[in-house]
Amino acid sequence: MAKFRMTRIEPPAWATQPALHIGDVAVSDYASIQRRREQLLRVVHQAVEDYLNDPQLYFTDDNEGFPNRERLTGQYYVADESYTAHEDPAWFQIGVMCRCLERPRGRSKQAGDYLGLEVWLKCVPGRWSFSVFRNTDSSSI
Repeated sequence: MAKFRMTRIEPPAWATQPALHIGDVAVSDYASIQRRREQLLRVVHQAVEDYLNDPQLYFTDDNEGFPNRERLTGQYYVADESYTAHEDPAWFQIGVMCRCLERPRGRSKQAGDYLGLEVWLKCVPGRWSFSVFRNTDSSSI
């Protein structure tokens, strides 16, 4: 079976304003992370595609369960983000909420939010690399 590909887009005009939560992260550390934002987003993108290509995590019919991959447009955008500092050893936990779009349904001509995937990353200061920290959390939105 061909790999299900996703495309990250800018938040649609109708989307709610993204929330940013920063807990005990120094401004200089946050700036260091943001200088590597493209690298961070590549890891998030891979986690989103990995999730939607794992047959144990999606369905192809609404009667089977949620999420139904057939309802997805193949596009997502980054919504909320959270950054939390940890000590002993020092590392940052980063949560990136991705909103996957659903194909227009019924009379609607516009795609809408369907599936939320919160990707959790770990970043170690000094190395400034990103790795998936734990399972990706899914939600109906």
